[in-house]
Amino acid sequence: LQDLTPTDKKIVKNGNLNLKVESADQAAEEIAEIAKNNGGEVFTSNFYQNQNNIKSGTVTVKVPVRNFETAFAEMKKIASLVIRESTSGQDVTEQYVDLQAQLKNRRAEEQSFVRILDQARKIDDVLAITRELARVRGNIEQLEGRIKYLEAQTDMSTIAVNLTEDQNITIVDSWRPWQIIKESFNVLVKGLQGFVNFLIRLLITVIPLFLLWAVILWLIYRIGKKIYLKIKNRK
Repeated sequence: LQDLTPTDKKIVKNGNLNLKVESADQAAEEIAEIAKNNGGEVFTSNFYQNQNNIKSGTVTVKVPVRNFETAFAEMKKIASLVIRESTSGQDVTEQYVDLQAQLKNRRAEEQSFVRILDQARKIDDVLAITRELARVRGNIEQLEGRIKYLEAQTDMSTIAVNLTEDQNITIVDSWRPWQIIKESFNVLVKGLQGFVNFLIRLLITVIPLFLLWAVILWLIYRIGKKIYLKIKNRK
């Protein structure tokens, strides 16, 4: 490892920013643009809005390690206030070199088993060598997977940006009296519509039923009166 140059080293680079911004949506778009301009992309994006309409969230981006410092500095510029910032780096060069050495040994072992298998004649020998060959190839796949993971982690750095809207700015921007008047007028119109709908339903359903019952009661009264008069005259 002592002979490695800085460009040979494998470093897992991460950054975190906690920013106060005027608009979380606009800031998220600018972060995505910065990542794109630096050869990266947005990895995850999550936002929520509280009862005061203050939006907060986190945008996580991946950018090439060589562009980490540039992207990190540009993202700080979009904030009205940088609340907190931090960067970290983990040197995994030794782990990477060790995995490469293990992989080289396993591949050499694989080739040895292949040559032995070609020379084997007994079934028991063939089965035993095949099992060992399968084990070695399984180890090779695991090592290759770990190496690829380290390469991905060290080729692309991660920057997590926590965004919080400035409450004072948001309150001023969100106060729109004409919008409130419009919404209040809409509520009034909907209320009047509901009242008119009630009157229409009353005229169409309740009043005819009332008239029907009135006619029935009137007929009952007339018939009852006639019966009463007949009984009275007989007496």
